[in-house]
Amino acid sequence: MRVDERDSTSIKLGLLRERHQEIDDEVDKMGERRWLSGRDQMRLKELKVRRLRLRDLIDRFESEHDLP
Repeated sequence: MRVDERDSTSIKLGLLRERHQEIDDEVDKMGERRWLSGRDQMRLKELKVRRLRLRDLIDRFESEHDLP
């Protein structure tokens, strides 16, 4: 892998990890609330699904590019 490809890969992976953390933080924040409306419950469910899909994407990306 060339240096510029490695840099691009690192940037993409960093962005994926950053987005995963943002979603994780939002899920945690919503989870701290005592009560969630029906709309909030649906939002929380959607966030959890997005977080899981993003985690799978990160794992697949790392394995395809032999990254830790």
